[in-house]
Amino acid sequence: MRFALFFIFCVVQFTAVAAETASTSTTTSNVLGTYNLILLEDYNFQGGDVEGQAFIGGDLNAQGRTAEFGSRLANTDTAIDAVTIVGDVNANGIRVLRDNNLVYGGALNASTVELNDGDDGQAIYNPDVSIADIASSLYADTAYYASLTENGTYSNGTFNYSGSDEVAVFNVSASEVFAQNSALNLIAGSAETIIINVSASDL
Repeated sequence: MRFALFFIFCVVQFTAVAAETASTSTTTSNVLGTYNLILLEDYNFQGGDVEGQAFIGGDLNAQGRTAEFGSRLANTDTAIDAVTIVGDVNANGIRVLRDNNLVYGGALNASTVELNDGDDGQAIYNPDVSIADIASSLYADTAYYASLTENGTYSNGTFNYSGSDEVAVFNVSASEVFAQNSALNLIAGSAETIIINVSASDL
């Protein structure tokens, strides 16, 4: 079984959701099923790439580096917004793959902008782009996931679920899960959807 992992970063709590489906319930939005990365503020890029769609609520800060987005998105005749950046693009370069769009609301401070794999993708300046609606959905989704009853256990870096429900729910603190995040393990059992609620006062 293959799981996709999503993180919501909020002031009080964030929720990590691993799922084969886009949403666990009709009571939640489809934001988590759409984006691989959502940041309410700046993205201080240190390396790596985002293979799906990304929405950055502040600036992309990747001075001296090239940030890459959308390598696993479908290459179709209709381009989608692979990465949306509300603020400035500050980078040596930005690369958008699979013939999709870069959308930005601030200054484009990049030496190179690569829109690869076709001729449909565009660099689109939109000063009206906003994170507000997505942030509202994320906070509502987080409250919903936090209300679910925990039925899994976490110990020494391992999330373990041994029940028969389709949804496994874990509640952990940020200090627990980030103390040694290089060796996290998941034993999902029969669960098809994994919800990890991580509590903290500041992340």
